[in-house]
Amino acid sequence: MGGRKIALLVGINYPGTKAELKGCYNDVDRMRRCLVDRFGFDEADIRVLTDADRSAPQPTGANIRRALARLVGDARPGDFLFFHYSGHGTRLPAETGQHDDTGYDECIVPCDMNLITDQDFRELVQKVPEGCLFTIVSDSCHSGGLLDSAKEQIGNSTKQNKTQSREPDEPRHSGSGSGFRSFLKETVRDVFESEGIHIPHSRRHGDDDQDDGYAQPTGNGRTKNRSLPLSTLIEMLKEQTGKDDIDVGSIRMTLFNIFGDDASPKIKKFMKVMLGKFHQGQSGEQGSGGGGVFGMVGALAQEFLKAKLEGKEEEAFKPALEQEVHSVDEVYAGSKAWAPNNGILISGCQTNQTSADATTPQGVSFGALSNAIQTILADKHGKGRPKGVTPKFSLAPLVPRLSEFLGIQVIKADDVVGPEVEKLVSALPNGNVVLLENVRFYKEEEKNDPEFAKKLASLADLYELDYLVGAVSNPKRPFAAVIGGSKVSSKIGVIESLLEKCDILLLGGGMIFTFYKAQGHSIGSSLVEDDKLELATSLLRKAKEKGVSLMLPFDLVVADKFAPDASSQAIAKKLAELSGKGVTTIVGGGDSIAAVEKVGVADSLSHISTGGGASLELLEGKELPGVAALDEA
Repeated sequence: MGGRKIALLVGINYPGTKAELKGCYNDVDRMRRCLVDRFGFDEADIRVLTDADRSAPQPTGANIRRALARLVGDARPGDFLFFHYSGHGTRLPAETGQHDDTGYDECIVPCDMNLITDQDFRELVQKVPEGCLFTIVSDSCHSGGLLDSAKEQIGNSTKQNKTQSREPDEPRHSGSGSGFRSFLKETVRDVFESEGIHIPHSRRHGDDDQDDGYAQPTGNGRTKNRSLPLSTLIEMLKEQTGKDDIDVGSIRMTLFNIFGDDASPKIKKFMKVMLGKFHQGQSGEQGSGGGGVFGMVGALAQEFLKAKLEGKEEEAFKPALEQEVHSVDEVYAGSKAWAPNNGILISGCQTNQTSADATTPQGVSFGALSNAIQTILADKHGKGRPKGVTPKFSLAPLVPRLSEFLGIQVIKADDVVGPEVEKLVSALPNGNVVLLENVRFYKEEEKNDPEFAKKLASLADLYELDYLVGAVSNPKRPFAAVIGGSKVSSKIGVIESLLEKCDILLLGGGMIFTFYKAQGHSIGSSLVEDDKLELATSLLRKAKEKGVSLMLPFDLVVADKFAPDASSQAIAKKLAELSGKGVTTIVGGGDSIAAVEKVGVADSLSHISTGGGASLELLEGKELPGVAALDEA
């Protein structure tokens, strides 16, 4: 019996305020219908919070936190949890006054401004039961850091630019194609533009504390950033409290004073730390911070003394005093806590761009990310492969982003073969790039049509697979290959082919246990293909006969859960080290490429193959129509 599917959907338009958006209700309604119609969710298991109806429960900070706590608290192993948020995001700058507290807290903005921080989300994910998957879709700005340890993340955190990120940045560009994952992640905006809405590229995260251009009309409609500027947040807090002295240095204190026990747990911890600083000041001790800390403590002192004079000291600060804080850096802006690898974050926020709230000329409003998701799902579950030339699947939206990555103006062809394409390619100056149209518009591509392949092959002198062919067919010696994967059965052809070419063949991944068992070793409850034991034995024997050193790991790490990228990242670092010594290094396969990019060594490798399954077939010795056409061209 499968697990339950439970969802919480939140959409906030902030009607009647300077922060007003238009598309968040529509985002939530489309997502609700999508979950029910496409993914089999029960309406009764989907809770919706919007600020559309003032008589209904509102998406306040307290209500969203309670609903999220219930979502996670009621979960059981095997359940699928889903949280969608459409609304504003914002950043809170550091306010402890400590000299090394220089980051930002990334937050989503409930309708009452009772902010929910990235740390709140990470602590929530820690409570997700083992075997339960929690997916978060956040169509807001400053949401890329909601989970720092996610199973998969689309959309980066602004912290990678603004604070001391503890993970290496993914390279923006590499001649070998290492930036392609980043490139694909950022095409959500381009998918949206292909639907007829232009989203300006000029807004950057560094600009989003400015109100200029906050709502931007375009030739095709209207867009507004889903990034709440700090100045607007402060202005709305002033209106809410009637106080004019709120500014950077007192924002968290203001939020605590307004919301008390309903405030963000991180803000309550922050207040406990600052109360400690205040008491140190009373006893004549100087805090370890500098600069702004005394201004903060001074403002806090006024509130503290006021509460004390009114005899409400304990009541006023009890929510903060009850918090468990082990060190001051726990409340630093942008501080990170460990989170288990069971969260998927899909964020509308990229490192250098803002998420967009858009309205078409016809008056239909929605978020850029939400609309792109619905478009992609509709294509995947409904229309499938495009029937002929379909403008919405054109590669035209990729041109500006590809040009930016390559640092040159990319020229777009309107076709993939034919006289016009040949003319465009032949006139191309050295160092320039032509992007052909989507080959999926042609049924010949799906059929592996040899004539179609010849026409494509005639356009260029060197193809990505050429490098791989040359490196494998006439390699430098010694020639070593590393093959991973969970099953021997999926890699039989590759292993057998490489045994004819390699000097050294290293095997890793789950498949090694089949080889271990074939050698008579005990493997406990590890993954094994019992029907492939004889095959494993024959491969070991074949390697010995050919003088190939077939190597299996001689040591293993025993763990209570699987970390799929651990060994891949270690191998990536070793390959980069070998490249520095003049060794030719080639990496292929989606997970391997991801590991190379994650540890930041892609530029150090000789070549990254993005051929996917075609690369494996090539290594197996199979003839590919496209490669065969290259030989004849």
